[in-house]
Amino acid sequence: MFPLNKYDLNKISHDPISIPACSECLIILEKFECLTTDCLRDEVKSNLTKKYQKDLSIGSNWTEEELQESDFTGVAFEGFKKSAWNMYKIAKSRVNFKGWPISINGIDIDYSNDTAGFEFDGILFSNLEAAIKHFVKTFIIDEALLRQSVEVLGEDKFNQAIKYSRLHPNISASEREKLIQDLEFSITEEKNASQEKLSQVNIEGVEEVSRDGVCVDTVTVAWALDNDVQCLSDLYNLEDDFFDYFYEKNSEKEVWSKFNALEFYLEKYQL
Repeated sequence: MFPLNKYDLNKISHDPISIPACSECLIILEKFECLTTDCLRDEVKSNLTKKYQKDLSIGSNWTEEELQESDFTGVAFEGFKKSAWNMYKIAKSRVNFKGWPISINGIDIDYSNDTAGFEFDGILFSNLEAAIKHFVKTFIIDEALLRQSVEVLGEDKFNQAIKYSRLHPNISASEREKLIQDLEFSITEEKNASQEKLSQVNIEGVEEVSRDGVCVDTVTVAWALDNDVQCLSDLYNLEDDFFDYFYEKNSEKEVWSKFNALEFYLEKYQL
């Protein structure tokens, strides 16, 4: 029964409800005071992620094929070889389980965060913080370095932040500061190089294209031709490059307008 504590009945915004839960999840929830079903889901996901950290790390360090082809010897290692991938899949399915919308008399309650969370490496974490904590333990890396690397690179480049942090284990505070400075410098250099490339785009002989009321300007067409973008899959593969390329001299709204125009055009035509 939700809420678990009868003294919380006057603190929730709806009638008490009965929510199916396995014994594992119920044990987790008995430790926390939650007043919304969203809170229930977050606490379950967060604690399951911690509980299955070692099992989930199997998928980060191995592929199924690598495990099958490994030359482990000994009873314990042979047992790991046979069961490890299945352990990973079970843990992953437990953590990634999203549940279902809950309603009273046809009216949905809570569950306002359908799209909340942070997904990486096939695992849906409750938030970025949970992902950082998990991979710090999985790869035994410096937490502060990973956290600052994510701040510098952005959440969308979490994989790069992990790779950078794994290259520099067991560092001092001064070494960490220098590494972050180097990372910031490299990003600045990349932006400058991208901007230089943008300024050197040869638009001679290139014309804007327009179909069905949508116009792709000359510079965008030149970028697409220069990068051999002929169809949507080409564009999506170079999406990060596109945004890096145009952000320096254009507002976010203008860049999205360019991207959407090119995307719309490539849905039906080729350059």
